[in-house]
Amino acid sequence: MIYLSGSLDVVKIKVWILRICVSGISHIRLGERKSIMKSDPENQNTYTEEEIKEENRKIRIFRFVSDLTMQRLYTELLTIEEARDAVSQLRQVAKNLFPGKGDVFDLVVSPRMERVIDERFGITRTDLN
Repeated sequence: MIYLSGSLDVVKIKVWILRICVSGISHIRLGERKSIMKSDPENQNTYTEEEIKEENRKIRIFRFVSDLTMQRLYTELLTIEEARDAVSQLRQVAKNLFPGKGDVFDLVVSPRMERVIDERFGITRTDLN
């Protein structure tokens, strides 16, 4: 998790994203993914090394932007509308990076962000009904 205090300007964010894209850090290593795909004889999809690298790059970008959004929700003085707008912007980033995977965002990332918003603004489940 990246810990930040206060607002960041757009230039710093772009520099950080560029550094992450250029660096080879990823939780999904290239060799591991290739061996997983090759070990499955039923797998009809074959991916080139470049496709795998590009997918890993997109994952790193999304992970960074997601962590940054979560940190903004925790630290910045936002209204609840601004917080929900930040989550919708993150959803748009996800849709741009991974077209057709908006439902995955809704199942995995959105509840996580909503828990942060609920915690930050003191919303309980009984308040929602």
